[in-house]
This record gives sequence, C-alpha cells and structure tokens, in this order.
Amino acid sequence: MKAASPPDPTPAALTGPLLAPLLALDPRLPDVWTWVHATMTPDAAHDDAHLVRVARWTLTCAPGLSPALAVAAALTHDVINLPKNHPDRAHASTRAAQATEAALPGLGFTPADAHEVALAVRDHSFSRGATPETPLGKALQDADRLDALGALGVLRVAAVGGRMERALLHPLDPWAEDRPADDQTFTVDHFLTKLLTLHQTFQTPPGREEARRRTEFMHRFLQELGGELGLPYSS
Repeated sequence: MKAASPPDPTPAALTGPLLAPLLALDPRLPDVWTWVHATMTPDAAHDDAHLVRVARWTLTCAPGLSPALAVAAALTHDVINLPKNHPDRAHASTRAAQATEAALPGLGFTPADAHEVALAVRDHSFSRGATPETPLGKALQDADRLDALGALGVLRVAAVGGRMERALLHPLDPWAEDRPADDQTFTVDHFLTKLLTLHQTFQTPPGREEARRRTEFMHRFLQELGGELGLPYSS
C-alpha cells in the first residue's frame, strides 16, 4: 500500500483553512484569489497570510459594507508588489488599482464596484501618502497598517530589513539620539521613522483601538531590546 503524501508545508497551503471562509462569502471571490495568485509577486512580508489578515481586519473595520468588496479590496491591494527600496515603490498602489479595476469586471463585478475597490487599493498605501475618500478605502488602509504593528509588525519589519540587507540596528546609538534616524540602513530605525507614530493615522474606531494596543506592545519590545543591549529605550 502506497504511503500517503505528507501535507504540503508551504505557507500558501497552510493559509487555506483561514482563506476558505473568506472566499465563501461570495462566489466571485475564488476567481479573484486565482487572479491575484497568478499576478502578484509575494515576499515574506507580503504573502498569502498577509492578504488573509488584511481581509479579516478590513471586514472588522468596515461593518455594514459589502463583504465581497471588502475582501476583494484586501486580496488585491498588493497585487503589484514592489520592494520597499524600488524606485517606483510610491506608484505601486496606483498600478495595483489600475490592474484591479481592469480585472474585476471580467470576474463578475460591475464596473462601479470595480472602481470602488480600485479607489481603496489606490489610496491604502503609506508610500503614496493619500487619505482614502471612501469607507472601504479607510477600512482597507487601517487593516493594512495594522499588519505593520504589534508582534506581526516586529516580524514583518525584520523580514523587510533582511530583504533590503539592512543592519538590525546602530550598535552605539540604536535610538538615534545623536544622529538622524536612517531606516534605509538600520531596521530598528524604522520603528522611529514610521511605526511608532503610525497609530495616529487610523480612521476607523476598531482600527484606532487595535493600533493603540499594538503600538504599546512595540514600545515594550523596544524596552526589552534596550535592556538586552544595555542601552535603555525611553518612549
């Protein structure tokens, strides 16, 4: 008797049980997922699990809105995924929005719904510096930014830092007290230049509350790091 094949241990396969309830919300969403998978170039911080987490929080931050549009926006928001140090990074969300608006009508969405999703995708990005115009856009932006905070945020900033070949921290002045913060060179500096103030940009009540909680955790993480370095961190 032939032995059963072991389960697929890849992140994409392991995400399946979390993804299935989201795709079951609307019969068009499995086709959206198939298109995203065929189009997106993932990395450790922007993978299937990230899309699922953003979808779940978009639903939480957008009560009363169409679940189909909320999940579609979350699944497509990184369909054009460029590295953080790519020269065209600031335009990635615009390109993702254009691709999404072109694709969704062929996947069963009306042009109006495709446009609403595309607006949310276009404006979610921190790099673009936009304030979303719609409730869906605000919910998607909050959901995506939540994944940059808390324990997940610590893991993801380390993953991005590794991809960019940044040093973990400045060994003598990790808190940039006597130098300009430089998150292109040091991963810990990204907490100082962005992550610790990101909670101030949230626009939905669920997003604001969760962002506050996760930011408090990151301060505690940096306090622990400072203790281990012998260079105390003060928030």
